Amino acid sequence: MADFLVTHVSREPGSETIVGITHLAGPGWLKSRQEVVELLESGQDTFYTVRNGLRRDVAIVRGALGDYLSTKVGGLWTSDLLSLPVLTPATPDAGARHDTG
Repeated sequence: MADFLVTHVSREPGSETIVGITHLAGPGWLKSRQEVVELLESGQDTFYTVRNGLRRDVAIVRGALGDYLSTKVGGLWTSDLLSLPVLTPATPDAGARHDTG
């Protein structure tokens, strides 16, 4: 089981919502939203952000438009993923490598 720190996201062009997040990345890794959903569902891995010194776990939200990811702290949903830096063409993987497992 791996515990992945999320430091960057990638979004669909023009999207400013959490539903538009397409990829999550961190030190040494890059995964699609679907890969993260599958890993969370399997219980194989966990993903988290850190904000103001607090760990915020990434969790699956079952929405009308399909599954998407958000963060939770103390049982409350937060929008921490939207506050992370967005991957850009200049930093396409934030120093990460694509890792499917």
